[in-house]
Amino acid sequence: MAADPFFPASRLSRRRFFPAAAGALGALGAGLGADDKPEELKKKTEDCVDKALEYLKRSQAADGKWTGNNGAYPVAMTALAGMAMLMEGSNLKEGKYSEQIAKAVEWFLTKSQQPTGLLGFNQGSDFGSYMHGHGFATMFLACAYGEAEDKEQQQKLEKAVKNAVEFTGKAQMSLK
Repeated sequence: MAADPFFPASRLSRRRFFPAAAGALGALGAGLGADDKPEELKKKTEDCVDKALEYLKRSQAADGKWTGNNGAYPVAMTALAGMAMLMEGSNLKEGKYSEQIAKAVEWFLTKSQQPTGLLGFNQGSDFGSYMHGHGFATMFLACAYGEAEDKEQQQKLEKAVKNAVEFTGKAQMSLK
């Protein structure tokens, strides 16, 4: 794979993410001149979004997930990448990123959801921060459910989302 100047091959650690994001926004801002017309700004922004979505498409693992540095945060990363593709307008059946969305949904349904309803892992790759990923994953699956047309897929997603919401409610009750 050729080097991509916008998205380096190495993943960012959590500690380096915010400075890198700030630098990227600054670079984007530097490319957007005060004299740019609204149409030019819209075009530049759309080009950046297209490049980001294509990077996500290329970087999805074969099993359907995305991860951070050293395999970190697979649940949160997969949910957020999937949401970006849903927001582009793709869904489980059609669109430029429908295959990636379907693979992410399948990963959640077969590899991530625990018998308790938790979407994720309370140890290992989620590093003890599993509720953040669980929340993002619940939102992603709920959005995918809203776009699903296949009855069998809808039923699987409905069950997964209900179980995830029940897990969230039980987790809140355990804090009282």
